[in-house]
Amino acid sequence: MIFFKQLEQVNKAFWYHTVFRWWFRNAPARLPLNLMHVRRLLIMRRDMIGDMVITTSLIRTLYEKNPDLEIDVFASPQNKIIVQHNPRVQRVFASPVPSRELLGDLPALKARDYDAVLCLSYTGATKDGLIANFISPRAVKAAVYETRNADLYKSLFNAQIDIGRADGEPREPLYLALHRFASQLFGFELKPQEIKQELYFSGADEENAKAFIAAMHLNRFIVFNISARKAFRMWGVENCCRFLLQVSEAYPDLQFVITSAPAEREAAEELFRRVAKRNVIIVPPEFSLLTLACLISQASAAISPDTAVVHIAATYHIPMVILCTPLSSSIEWEPLHAPHINVATDGEEAVSTIAPHRVAAAFDQLYAAHLAPAASTHSL
Repeated sequence: MIFFKQLEQVNKAFWYHTVFRWWFRNAPARLPLNLMHVRRLLIMRRDMIGDMVITTSLIRTLYEKNPDLEIDVFASPQNKIIVQHNPRVQRVFASPVPSRELLGDLPALKARDYDAVLCLSYTGATKDGLIANFISPRAVKAAVYETRNADLYKSLFNAQIDIGRADGEPREPLYLALHRFASQLFGFELKPQEIKQELYFSGADEENAKAFIAAMHLNRFIVFNISARKAFRMWGVENCCRFLLQVSEAYPDLQFVITSAPAEREAAEELFRRVAKRNVIIVPPEFSLLTLACLISQASAAISPDTAVVHIAATYHIPMVILCTPLSSSIEWEPLHAPHINVATDGEEAVSTIAPHRVAAAFDQLYAAHLAPAASTHSL
C-alpha cells in the first residue's frame, strides 16, 4: 500500500512539475490586481447549493466595486439554479466535469476571454485549474492557498491566496473567507456587516409561493425541512413526528410547513399523514428550489438540518434552529447575519441521535427571543 501511495505521488509530481508547468507557464501575478481594469471575470463554484448561496455575497461585492465588470459563473448542475436569474451574472455554465457537455461549452468559454478566473470549488481545484488554463491562458488564475498543494499548484495558478486555512482548518465563516480572498486579490477592504447574500426569482417562482401562502392562509409560519444531502445529517421520520406533535400543540398560533428534497418526498408525506394536525402543512411536490426559497423568505423561522436551506434562510435573516454534528456546526458554515441555535450531536454520532425534546427546547428559546409578541422580530 505504501509503495502505491509513493508511486501516485511520483506520478502527480511528474504531471504538475513537468507537463503542466511547461505547458501552461503560469508566472506569479503581481498583487493586488486592479479590479477596475478587469473586464470579464469567471467564478468557478462547482460544488453544493449552499456554497453557491454564500458565493452570491461575493458576486454582489465584486459588482458593486466595479459595475462595468462582466461576471460569469461556472456552476455545478445542482447549484446553477441559485444564480440563473441573478442580474449581476452575465452567463452561467454548468456542464459536468468531465463530460461531452463541457466539450460543447469550451468554445463559448474561450470566446469570453477572461481577465481573471477565481477557482473556488470546495474540492476540485485541479479540475478548476486545468479548465481555467485551457479557456483563458492569459487570465490571472487564482485559488485558495493550501500548504500541502502549494508547490504543485504553482503550475496551475498565478495566485494562491492565503485565507487562513492553509492547513485545511477553517478559522472563520466561509462568507468572510471568500471576501478575504477577494480583498487580498483585488486590494479592497470590506466590513463584515456590509456582506450580503442575495437570491433572485423568476416571476413564476414568486407567483407559486404567493399562491401557496394565500391558499393555505399562512401568516406566522415555520419552515420545517426534513432533508439533508448526506444521510448522517438526516433526523428521520420518527424524530420529526414526535417533534411536530409536541410543538404544533404547544404553539397553536403558528403553522408548520413541511418541506423536503424530491428524494425524500415519500418521507415528507408519511410525516404529514402521521402528524395530522390542523396547523401542520406540506408544500406541493412541484415546488422548485427557488419557489421554496421564495416561501422561506416570508417565514417567521426555519428548522432544518445543516444544509442549503440554512443559507437560503440566512439570506433573509430568518431565525433558525439547526440540527447538526459538531463538525458541521463549526465556524466555517455559520449562517450569515441570521440568529440561530445549533442543536448538535454528542461526538460524531448521526443527527438522528438528537432527541426531539432537545430540538423542542431550542425552538422554545428561539420563540421567546424572536417570535413571541413581545420580542423584536427580524426584518425581511
